[in-house]
Amino acid sequence: MAEAMCAETSTPAAAAAAAAASYGSPLCASSPHSARQAEALDALRTAFQAQVAISEARAATQQSALDHAFRRAEALQLELAALQTAKASHPVLIADLQAQLEHARALISELRVESKADQKRLAASDAALQALRSELASVSRDLEKVSGAAEALRAKLHPRSDLQREQQLEENVEALESELYCPLCNQARKRDTVLAGCGHVFCCECVAELEANRNRKCPSCATKFTSGDKLTIFLTG
Repeated sequence: MAEAMCAETSTPAAAAAAAAASYGSPLCASSPHSARQAEALDALRTAFQAQVAISEARAATQQSALDHAFRRAEALQLELAALQTAKASHPVLIADLQAQLEHARALISELRVESKADQKRLAASDAALQALRSELASVSRDLEKVSGAAEALRAKLHPRSDLQREQQLEENVEALESELYCPLCNQARKRDTVLAGCGHVFCCECVAELEANRNRKCPSCATKFTSGDKLTIFLTG
């Protein structure tokens, strides 16, 4: 009967149970199936150990994945804190940029007003220059007429020799040349720049030197002038 029981335990699990139940039984120990039962137990033990190893490896993999997830969560939390800080600072940056924009707009408005004022001054200076030129031309014509009449009268009253007339012409030429040259640089350059504020005329180099020395006053009458008050004149034949 013991041999029949040992023969029925053909599966590994049944063999392990039968082996545990009949341990120490002389019938099973002497049964020809005892070697197969021992082999079945060894196989079960090996299978169990392999299953344990697989479970441990799976547990290690899961633990590694869990650690990685924790580290990722910490990194995301830090990124979230940085984003919240940056978001809090954005209103300050926007306010600063808006203030700079308003300042730039105010500066543009001031520059536009100054530009319009400069344009008005330039237009007034042009008008004054045109009037001055017209007056100068009229005075020149009157002077020529008076000079011609005076010369004719003197010629009638006091006839002069050719030498005297030549000397007189030279004196007139020298007087006219002295009027054409700038009085500030000892008549080294011709007058070509008029100050619209007062009408006095000098050479452009002397006027530029006055500006460089921050002495923007007319040397003749001390009237102040600006860069827009300088007007260039051209004497044409």
